[in-house]
Amino acid sequence: MFALRLGAATNLLSDMLVSAFTCGSAFQIVVTQIKDLLGITMPKIKGNFLTIKILKVIFEEIGQTNYAAVIISAITIVVLIFNNEFLKVCT
Repeated sequence: MFALRLGAATNLLSDMLVSAFTCGSAFQIVVTQIKDLLGITMPKIKGNFLTIKILKVIFEEIGQTNYAAVIISAITIVVLIFNNEFLKVCT
């Protein structure tokens, strides 16, 4: 928006609209990353309602979870939270 000089247009958007867009974007990112956190291989999915289709495939393939991927993902998330909550406060 900076390149097009549309920064003033963001003042017209309500805080609720921006908050809803941010929440929806975060949900979409989480849903698309769950398959990687669980180590599930999925076919390419196209079309409308992509998030719902992805969740359906994840629940169908939950038995194929790669436990090594889950453990590595959990350790990584714990380290990132520890870094954000404790180490950044100290500096």
